[in-house]
Amino acid sequence: MGFMSKLPWVMLIVGFGGLLFMIPMAFGGFEALLNLGVSMATRIVEGTPTYAVWQKIPIPVYLRVRVFNITNPRDIPTGAKPILQEVGPYVYRETLEKVDIKFDEDEDTIQYRQVRYYYFQPDMSKGKESDRVTFLNIAFVGVAKLAHEFTDADFLLQTLDEMLTKKGEKLTRTHTVRELLFDGFTVQSFLELAKDPMVEAAGDINIPSQLLDGKMGILEGRNGSDDGVYKVRSGKEKAEDFGRVFSWNGNTILEKWKGDPCNRLNGTDGIIYQPFITEDTVLQAFVPDICRSLTFKFDKETQQNGIYCLRFRVDKETLHGIDKNPDNWCFCHSENMTHCNVNGIISVASCFEGAPLFMSNPHFYGGDPILQENVIGLKPDFEKHVGYFDLHPMSGASLQVRQRMQFNIELTPWIAMPTFADASYAMVPVLWVEEGGDLDSFTRTMLKLLDIGIKIWKIGKWFWMFFLIIVAVGGIIILKQRKKSQVELLGPRPEDDDISEREEKDGPPPDYIPYD
Repeated sequence: MGFMSKLPWVMLIVGFGGLLFMIPMAFGGFEALLNLGVSMATRIVEGTPTYAVWQKIPIPVYLRVRVFNITNPRDIPTGAKPILQEVGPYVYRETLEKVDIKFDEDEDTIQYRQVRYYYFQPDMSKGKESDRVTFLNIAFVGVAKLAHEFTDADFLLQTLDEMLTKKGEKLTRTHTVRELLFDGFTVQSFLELAKDPMVEAAGDINIPSQLLDGKMGILEGRNGSDDGVYKVRSGKEKAEDFGRVFSWNGNTILEKWKGDPCNRLNGTDGIIYQPFITEDTVLQAFVPDICRSLTFKFDKETQQNGIYCLRFRVDKETLHGIDKNPDNWCFCHSENMTHCNVNGIISVASCFEGAPLFMSNPHFYGGDPILQENVIGLKPDFEKHVGYFDLHPMSGASLQVRQRMQFNIELTPWIAMPTFADASYAMVPVLWVEEGGDLDSFTRTMLKLLDIGIKIWKIGKWFWMFFLIIVAVGGIIILKQRKKSQVELLGPRPEDDDISEREEKDGPPPDYIPYD
């Protein structure tokens, strides 16, 4: 028996066998297998490619710092609005590596510390680290606020102010960018103040721990250090738990804010996110720099290098005052809740031992007009000043990240302290940062091939099902044609001729009913 004689049977086997495979695959089977593969790939398991990328981020991450230089420092104590000149960016390449990694199979957790190093990039920067900038005296403003919480005696407050001004302290400071950021500037006068006999006699003043080494800088002590001990979920049990923070510095809940909702450790560490993201997904990340979690929501569909992705931004309600978002009540820094009705800023005082520091979008974008009106020189722009990150929906990979944050200090006209008495109230920006990076070309290519493969499958599966149906039907037709050909080749049977002759002679049988 030759191949041609077997062909219809082969076609039947291929057609019906292929359909038995294709039908379940076309109606959910392929997606289930693909999701299983992605779930297996997005787990933090030692020795896997995902683990290697998670342990030490292979792509360049850059920190861009823009400082607000105050151009009228002598006028501020007399009530003038601060005039701000944005300088920079000062660009630093940032490396992140997780160390002291420990696995706990029973808890499905991984413990680690994440060490950061910063390297100045002069060719990418607009300015030098030696540039001198003038900014609000953060330490003086912070101590003034703490002093008012310590006592309401005008005499003590006035004496405190006079003691600091005799030591050379003013409402503003001028230092190099390097000192402001990493090296720190001296705050020795504040440590000496705490040891003064008269101050000690009045009671204990808790000097913020950030000042105890005699220096203060926004990132002082951060270069080559870590931001605490994390314990996160590996994602082995549930894909949606991939990278989710379980504890920080041994605590599963913080003790910084007024209530448990604000003290919860929600989301990941902000480096990785879960797979299978949709427009309805709400993402969260714990940010140790401000001792709280932030919520991110879908903004729009976009593309990065031809790869479809979803753009997420900080949820607008995160920056709302408690009148618009009552859930923010426990982040309020004041006992008087009406002080927390300003939209566009959030207090981080509890993270800095009571210092009047606030976080916002750069240039107060989206905030109440009063924030911009109390200073001069801001030009809020949505594209420049609102952060975002673009995620690949299936894998959760970050294709492009641009996280933006501005740090501000609250200037209050304390009547009992001559340095502050005539100043105008303002939320004064110190600097804003943009931290971000772009996915490497190899991973982008892999994601693009994955997306192309899925598109080809979505279209091709119907073609292949149609093709297999044609093959199966073709096999049936060939078999019927062969059977008909065999009958015609052999001719009619003799008994068929006898029956025909009898019918012609005797007519049809009695019970014959003609069919028209």
